[in-house]
Amino acid sequence: MAVRGHLTMKILTEFIIPPYNTVSPLFYVIVTIVGTLLIAVSKGGFGGGLGVIATPLFILVLPANIAISMILPILIVCDIFTLQKFPNQWDKHAFYLLAFGTTIGLIAGLMLLIFFARSDINGEHLIRQSVAIISIFFCLLQAGKLILKNKIPDVKIGIIPSFLIGITCGITTMIAHAAGLIVSMFLLTRNLTPQAFVGTTA
Repeated sequence: MAVRGHLTMKILTEFIIPPYNTVSPLFYVIVTIVGTLLIAVSKGGFGGGLGVIATPLFILVLPANIAISMILPILIVCDIFTLQKFPNQWDKHAFYLLAFGTTIGLIAGLMLLIFFARSDINGEHLIRQSVAIISIFFCLLQAGKLILKNKIPDVKIGIIPSFLIGITCGITTMIAHAAGLIVSMFLLTRNLTPQAFVGTTA
C-alpha cells in the first residue's frame, strides 16, 4: 500500500509539476497560477490586454513550445464559459470581417513555428525572441490604448484593412497567443455594448 501510495503521489506531482519545468516547483506553481488568472481576467473582459503577459510568464518556467501548447486549452476553456454567458451577444459582421484574414494568419503562424522547429538555428531561442518582440509591441500598444482612451473614433474599418488586421491576429495568436489586444482595439471602433464586446472577443 505504501509503495502504491508513493507511486500515485509521484504521478500526481509530475502531472501538476511536469519534469521538464525549468525552475523550482514553488516558482512554477506561482507563475502558472498567476498566468492562468491573467488569461481568465482578460478573457472575461477585464484587465485590458493583461492576457498578453501570460505567454512570457509561462515561458519563464517551461520550454517555449510546451508553454505555447499549454496555454491553448486554458484559452479554449475561458472562451467556452464566455460563450455560455453571452451566446447570442456578438457582432457577426466584425467576426466575418476578421475571420478570413485570421485563418490565413493562423496558417502563416503555424508555418513559422514549423520553420523555427526545423531551423538549424536554435528553434527554442527563435520562439522566445518572437514572443519577446510581440510582447513588447503589445505593451506599447496597450500604453497607446490607455493614452487614447475614449478618443478612438467610431468608424467602420473597411474590408481590406480588416483582412490585414485578421492576418496580424492569426500570426500573433499562433506564436504568442497575443491577438486579444488587436481584436479589442478593432472592436472599440464599432461602439459595441459591453456584452457584445466580450462575446465577440471570445
